[in-house]
Amino acid sequence: MIHCIIVCLLVLSTGLVIGWTSPYLAQLTGEDPPFPVTHEQASWIASLLQLGRLFGAVIGSLFVEYLGSKMSLLLTGLPMIFGWICVICANSVTWLYMFRIFSGISMGMLFACYPLYIGETSAPSIRGALVSFIVNTLPLGTLLGIIFGWCAAYAIDRLGRRIVLAISSSGVILGMLILGLHFHLLNLDYDPGDLEWLLILSLIIFMLMYFGLVPVPSTMLSELFPSDLKSMAGFVSSMTSAIFAFIATKTYQPLVDIIGEQYVFWIYAGIIIICLLYSLTLMPETKGKTLQVNLLYAISA
Repeated sequence: MIHCIIVCLLVLSTGLVIGWTSPYLAQLTGEDPPFPVTHEQASWIASLLQLGRLFGAVIGSLFVEYLGSKMSLLLTGLPMIFGWICVICANSVTWLYMFRIFSGISMGMLFACYPLYIGETSAPSIRGALVSFIVNTLPLGTLLGIIFGWCAAYAIDRLGRRIVLAISSSGVILGMLILGLHFHLLNLDYDPGDLEWLLILSLIIFMLMYFGLVPVPSTMLSELFPSDLKSMAGFVSSMTSAIFAFIATKTYQPLVDIIGEQYVFWIYAGIIIICLLYSLTLMPETKGKTLQVNLLYAISA
């Protein structure tokens, strides 16, 4: 349990980096900022976290291969420390670029290392709960988040990985569709005051149902691969996640400018529909099974 708490602290620090973006970018691009930041620069500040994550995925996977998962986890905190030092010293946008890159490196290293470490040190009966609880530390800024984190941990080990991912995907799809509908109705000149409930409903649904999209893949990463392939699997997983996160972050505003908010969120819903179909048709169920059993299943498939 102690190793789980340590990893949670690392993930919590990553969550602070992610949560930093919204309030401070609004301040830096608003009136009377501590130093001027253009909207284009703000876009890079937001997306450089994911670009740094690409490098972190490579570094983390190499560390796991040559240093082991435990030592690799301990080293993930160093880039994060450098990143926060950059924030403290920041008097120009360059410092913030460095902050996001260093933090992204730490994030990429973390997500390449911790599922493998948990898979090596935990029993199959609680592995899903531990990975889920750790991942849900990311958005846990409030007591409500803690409650939902434990709900995810319980659901993954009780309902199984496939069911949880399918339920979570369905909820996120619904939230994105409703959010797109909200912006569509705004474009049709509906009174914004009459649509506030729709916006709130979509965000509530998204936050309630997001619980399975990250924990389930992370859990399965620790359950499907033998020890000699885990570092490579962690690298591919973290790298792929970072690439798509960077693309999504960097293209959001240009897409909004070209096609409008409603179509952007409907595109996001369509992408999650693919995830839903995969969870119902092709995804193996690894609940409560040993690494050896899951490996045999993967080979036979």
